[in-house]
Amino acid sequence: MNIYLLIIPFVGTVIALLLGFFVLAKKVSLPINQVFALFCFETSFWQFCWFFSYFLNSHTEKDLIVRIAFSVIVFIPFTYYHFALIFLDLSPRQNYVFIAYLYGVIFFVLTWNSNLFIAGYRDFWWGYYPKVGTIFPLYLFGVFSFMARGIFLIFKKLRNKAIGGNEHTKMKYIAITLFLYFFATIEYAIDYGIPLYPIGAFFMIGVWSIMAYAITKHEVMDISVIINRASAWIMTIFFFGSIYISLFGLHQALIGANAPWAITLWTIPYGILVGETFQRVRLFIQTTGERKFIKGHYNSDILIKNLTEKLIPAVTISDATKLLRDTLKEALEIDNACIYISESKKDGVPQAYSPIETDNHPKIESSHPFIHQISPIPIFLKTLPTKTKEAIKDFECLTKGEILIPLFSSDHLEAFIIIGKKASENSYDQRDITLLETIMNHMLVIFDRIRPYEEVKEKFETTERKLMESEKMLNRSARLASLGTLTAGVTHEIRNPLAVIRLGINKLPAEPRDIEYLKAFKEKYMKHVERIANIVDKMLHLSKEKERTEMGVDLNKLIEDYLIEFIPTSGKVTIVKDLKPIPQIIGIADDLHQVLTNFADNAIHAMPDGGTLTIKTYSTTEDHAQKVVVEISDTGMGIPKAIQEKIFDPFFSTRHEGTGLGLSISHKIIEAHRGKIELNSEEGKGTTFKIIFPSA
Repeated sequence: MNIYLLIIPFVGTVIALLLGFFVLAKKVSLPINQVFALFCFETSFWQFCWFFSYFLNSHTEKDLIVRIAFSVIVFIPFTYYHFALIFLDLSPRQNYVFIAYLYGVIFFVLTWNSNLFIAGYRDFWWGYYPKVGTIFPLYLFGVFSFMARGIFLIFKKLRNKAIGGNEHTKMKYIAITLFLYFFATIEYAIDYGIPLYPIGAFFMIGVWSIMAYAITKHEVMDISVIINRASAWIMTIFFFGSIYISLFGLHQALIGANAPWAITLWTIPYGILVGETFQRVRLFIQTTGERKFIKGHYNSDILIKNLTEKLIPAVTISDATKLLRDTLKEALEIDNACIYISESKKDGVPQAYSPIETDNHPKIESSHPFIHQISPIPIFLKTLPTKTKEAIKDFECLTKGEILIPLFSSDHLEAFIIIGKKASENSYDQRDITLLETIMNHMLVIFDRIRPYEEVKEKFETTERKLMESEKMLNRSARLASLGTLTAGVTHEIRNPLAVIRLGINKLPAEPRDIEYLKAFKEKYMKHVERIANIVDKMLHLSKEKERTEMGVDLNKLIEDYLIEFIPTSGKVTIVKDLKPIPQIIGIADDLHQVLTNFADNAIHAMPDGGTLTIKTYSTTEDHAQKVVVEISDTGMGIPKAIQEKIFDPFFSTRHEGTGLGLSISHKIIEAHRGKIELNSEEGKGTTFKIIFPSA
């Protein structure tokens, strides 16, 4: 006996048997599962009888195994015809299934009661095969009649344009397998003595292979997951078994059979390793297979759980919808998807739907016919009325999309997602639609949670915009008021010296002129000209932004250098300094020198009869940041509370000869150095200015 001849029937037996059990394991109560499993078991029995026949030698045994095999073989064509009818959702009663099985029963009886149907067996080089009797053509007539009718019914349904998507693909696979089974009937020629090898077995293996592929990829009969998991078990067992066999072979090659106890030394640890890692390896193979081979496979429970976790931090409808779109694209392996969000709400009702910022598609008005077609169920865009399709022809996202997923809140349509084709080219089936409907109900709850926040947010943003506009108007009014004050100050300060100059020039022609008079005239009126020039210079300093070249400045050194210049002009005023060690600040030394000059000059003028000018420096901490403080105090007349808020305004001065710009300029310089001024003054006791800078 050639052992290689056993391979084909053995493989056929195992494949058909496993496929039948897989189908029943999914759901034994389904008629389509029952009939397909019966077909698999019948075919497995046929292959097993062929396999078993190689071990028989006597004439009686060979004749018996042939009749046993044909007792089942006679029903195989009619069982597959029955399966095709159930798959096509056609009535078995109306399509003569009972007659088909009755036809098989007749020839089953003839198999055992006469030689008219099966007349023994024939010997061939590859084994034994039935020898047919005189009425065998009647059996073939029934087989080919029902097979031809099955093919006719499949093609009739394939031409139905209302059938599409995944169902259409499934029917194509069934049609292919029926054709292959039809060609497998070439084996009947062997029954008439033609010495062919039974190649029908190869066609049957092709039928099972295509069915397994269709089941896995296109979910024919919805047993893809079972097949994948069973395959994972088999592959894992084969993986660890192969390793063990390899280790055993290596042991035999290196040590031999002289030390069988040595096998135990590595077999036990290997067994422990297998026990610890078997489930991990199996799950890795299983999940990898689900992701790679079962295109578009997903676990809806896990998907919804993950989506819920992602939506917890979402506080806007736009964010929630983006998360949903990205989750669906990843889970269903969708090529493209676009989102439309409601906008321009009037009394809470959307006036239009616009794509989110990542999508470049035109806006759709709420009055558009397409919006009126949207209801709280997923919509296959190909099923839209012709007029609606014509109305959306300019919207590329809609014309290329497959399904519209409407997302409602309790009040109205908040958004919708248009999803395109799957990357796997599979059509959307009922499982996908059920998932989408579940997600839509889930999103309704999410939107109802988000909507109050968005309403509050919208009101807040509206109020904030109004406040910003009011603040701009106030700032503009303040600038205009400041400009008015500045203009009035400039007018007043320049008008007085100009009036004096004008009066002097008018009197000049009437006065006797000599050198002495002209010198006196020049000295008198140049003071007024210089006063005007001084006002203009200070105005320019106040208004003009100059280039800043900042560096580290030691305020203690700056004060020491200033006092060397200042003390000779201090008159009756006593200078007291209290300079503590302080860090440097970042600034412009010349500007800070001017600030010191302005404050010291004001302090001296506040003490016309003498007094004490105190200058202190020290560091402090404010808001967890180190600050440098300069205090300038006098014992003068003090500043009345009524005018304390005005002293930094341009041209405000209590001295007739003052310009009123010194403190304004100082205030601007201190702000430019990110500092601030604090004032503490009491009439009759004196004034203290505290200037605070951030340290370097």
